[in-house]
Amino acid sequence: MAPLVCVHPVSGRAVDYQLLADALDWPGPVLGLNAPEPGSDAREPGYRLTELASRYCDELDLSTPPLLLGWSIGGGLIRAFFHHVQRPVPVVLHLFESADAHPSHPRPPTLGWDDLAPSIERHEVAGTHFTLLAPHRIEALARTISRHLPR
Repeated sequence: MAPLVCVHPVSGRAVDYQLLADALDWPGPVLGLNAPEPGSDAREPGYRLTELASRYCDELDLSTPPLLLGWSIGGGLIRAFFHHVQRPVPVVLHLFESADAHPSHPRPPTLGWDDLAPSIERHEVAGTHFTLLAPHRIEALARTISRHLPR
């Protein structure tokens, strides 16, 4: 069974997904990708989205394509990952978006994912970008995501 890989948010820590991973109805393995420890200069090679995506491709076993879950910058890393491997998403791409988008940040129709996936399904979940993984929202988010994981 393919692993569910949680790609770190801007904090760089996959542990931010721990409550969600525990609440998911998923019998397979759940892995987390942490950002590398920064050196003295975060602008040094290895910390750009494309470089991180390349590094993560090297770290993952791609013989069984993983299921990728990303929040915050993790979503951008997933997009960079698919551009790096030059492989389209082979199945329906599920975007789980916060219901309370900020008016100054309108959502584009497909957020730029349409060039990677043959079909995109959007799912609205409670909360904002900043509260999406808040403990009181985890159960509902886990139920929504679990319904769309392959069996």
